[in-house]
This record gives sequence, structure tokens and C-alpha cells, in this order.
Amino acid sequence: QVGMTAFWGSIWAVLDGTGVLGNFAGDHGAWLLDETTRSQYSLQGLLYSGFFGGDESLRLVAIAAVWTGLITTAANRVGETTG
Repeated sequence: QVGMTAFWGSIWAVLDGTGVLGNFAGDHGAWLLDETTRSQYSLQGLLYSGFFGGDESLRLVAIAAVWTGLITTAANRVGETTG
């Protein structure tokens, strides 16, 4: 189940990032192929801009991504294995 979700998520990201979907998923068609938007749309760019780049608008988004990715996932894993 997790593998299929990751698979379809990666397909969506590639199609969206290369512009195959057009403007269906956002304003920037081929963000994966453009260095300036790729540096902001990728997880690494988001975390760098939010924590070290001084961009206040992305700081809360970066905190939410870290919270969801690390804390919530880890807590769910502990809950599943000990419960």
C-alpha cells in the first residue's frame, strides 16, 4: 500500500514537474526543468529557503513539512509497533 502510494506520487511529480499536465496542478508548468522554481518547489529548496534563506513566508511551510515528515511519521511508527 505504501509502495503504490509512493509510486503514483512519483509519477504525478514527474508529470507535473515536466509540464505534461500543463497548468492543471499549478501556475508553473515545467517547474522541475527550471532552476529558479526547482530550488523553491523541491523539499531541499523549501527547507533551505524557510530556515536559512530568511523567507518568512516559507518558514511556516518548512516547519509544517518537518513536523509532518519526521514527528508525525515517527510517532505513527512507534504507535504501530508498540501498540
